[in-house]
Amino acid sequence: MGPHAALVFLNQQFQKVCSMFAAPVELDFIEEIRLRTWARENYVTQGDRSSSWHPIVLAEMRRKDAEEADAENAAMEREELVVMA
Repeated sequence: MGPHAALVFLNQQFQKVCSMFAAPVELDFIEEIRLRTWARENYVTQGDRSSSWHPIVLAEMRRKDAEEADAENAAMEREELVVMA
C-alpha cells in the first residue's frame, strides 16, 4: 500500500471512529482514551493530518510530536557529551 492509499485508509478509519463519538458534546474518560489511543496507533506527520479530525486526536498527535522532538534533543545532547569527553 502506497503512502497516499495508507492516508486514505487512515482517514476512513478515523471517520468511523469519530462517528461513534459525534453525538455527545463532552466525551467521557473512556471515549477520550479511545481517541488518544487511536491517535497514537495511527500517528501521521503534521502535514498529513486533516483539520476535520477530532480535536483530541490532533492534540494527542501534537503531544507525540513534542515527545519525539524532546527525544531527538536528548539524543543530540548525549552525542555532544560523548564528543566532548
